[in-house]
Amino acid sequence: MQEPPAIEKHYDVTYFPLSRQVWYDKDPNWGVYGADGHLIDAAALRRGNSTPPRLCGQSRVHAHPFPTEFDWAEDIEYIYMGCFISHYGHYLCSTLVRLWPLLREGLNGRKLLLHAPNGPDHEFRIPYAAMTLEGLGLKPDDIVVFQEPRRIRRLIIPRPSFVEQLLGHHAHRDLCHRIGEQFLDGLDMTTALPPVYFSKTKLLGGVGRIGNESVIENVLASNGIGIVYPEQLSLREQVRLFAENRVIAGTGGTQLHTGILAPPVARVVALSASHSVNSNLLLFDRLNDRTAGYVYDDRGYREMQNQDKFLTSDYLEDPEATAHDLLALIREL
Repeated sequence: MQEPPAIEKHYDVTYFPLSRQVWYDKDPNWGVYGADGHLIDAAALRRGNSTPPRLCGQSRVHAHPFPTEFDWAEDIEYIYMGCFISHYGHYLCSTLVRLWPLLREGLNGRKLLLHAPNGPDHEFRIPYAAMTLEGLGLKPDDIVVFQEPRRIRRLIIPRPSFVEQLLGHHAHRDLCHRIGEQFLDGLDMTTALPPVYFSKTKLLGGVGRIGNESVIENVLASNGIGIVYPEQLSLREQVRLFAENRVIAGTGGTQLHTGILAPPVARVVALSASHSVNSNLLLFDRLNDRTAGYVYDDRGYREMQNQDKFLTSDYLEDPEATAHDLLALIREL
């Protein structure tokens, strides 16, 4: 979407913290609620393509009686940052999505109000979080996390610039590009480097993988395609790959989300065992005007559940043939 999201200002709201014992997606009690006890829609964390998208935890009406008797927070103006999600893909798609107004006016003496199971110092100890937040000029003292319920006198709530599996605003691309600028010093992006393949064969666990991906990796490597293991690289190194390589190939998923932090230099080829496509990747590519192809193999596959710390492992029927098809496509781009 070309137009930025709306910004709302709310008064006398109650902040209920995240539980340390329950995953945010299963916690009905966290969130920002109005004086009538209803969840403030602008502050809701949602994802999915239903109407409306499903809530990630939270409740439409909080169970606690209202008005609340909780202590007031410091009498300053807060900007709502949303929920900190430590999974890297969800972090790019859901945690950063309310920071887009900072590109226009910065904090201007205000504080960011965040939902997180720990204080902001913890978030800044996570390398990718520290690099992205510092890229926006933020430091731990700019962020407030409460571990007990608090009443907030004045809260500015930017609506999200990206809603997973549903929509994205150009404001999200602009925010991610600002973050990525810090990694691009000294790059000559006029001459693209040869293609590389992002492999998951050394990843120790995750959501999904191709179980016999090593066969694909060996075929590509023997034909001159560079093999990269993203988890072994810094965020800086990954962003630079997207900004200076001609083609980035790999299985669709979190490893390709990093492309939103870089200008659309590399073309992306995402391989899937099935016909399904990660819609967040599609949205990122459209926002970034990036040329991308999503391919699958009709020869078939066999799915295994909960194997080697992956939720799903898809074993291709003929991975060597798939690798040669993928190689041909890479060489065409």
